[in-house]
Amino acid sequence: ASPGPSSCEVVIANGEGGLLLWSFEKHRAVRSFDSMSGVTSILWCRSGSHFLAASRSDISLFSRSSSSALARITLPGGSAQGVSLLHWDAQMTSETTALSGDLWLRRGAPNPSLQHLSGENWSRADTVMQDVMGATAFRPSALQTRPCGCPAMPSTTLFSENHDLTMTEVAMVAVTSGGNFMVASASK
Repeated sequence: ASPGPSSCEVVIANGEGGLLLWSFEKHRAVRSFDSMSGVTSILWCRSGSHFLAASRSDISLFSRSSSSALARITLPGGSAQGVSLLHWDAQMTSETTALSGDLWLRRGAPNPSLQHLSGENWSRADTVMQDVMGATAFRPSALQTRPCGCPAMPSTTLFSENHDLTMTEVAMVAVTSGGNFMVASASK
């Protein structure tokens, strides 16, 4: 499930590939979406007008006002055991029907990696890091300027007061199968 920009709605994916927009205020589904089977990840754009749904083989763009996918691309590198959509920076409007902005994702085996998609209809796919077993994205805050308490990471600050990572940027942490990790930033 992926909460929408409004805390009163959530997109839910079921095992058969169905997607539902659930309203907590109305206590029911307010829209169903035609989707692919096996949705592994859902991610809203900031405006709340659109969301992405990833399966093991493709990524689809949906508008909250339409039941059908507006656009779909094949997952770069072919099918994967799973896909985690991490961060999507796009200026979406109600008229948007094309894939746009920067998308960061982690694809599972085969070839697990952290990937960055950009360009028109995400025509450019860059592998940022190979052999990635897990990844997450977060917005830095004052709390992240303190030492990290994760036992697998060195006892050091992830961000310092003079680091140029701003509150409008997103940080990515990726961990490889060898236990190495990387911290990278992506502009808003």
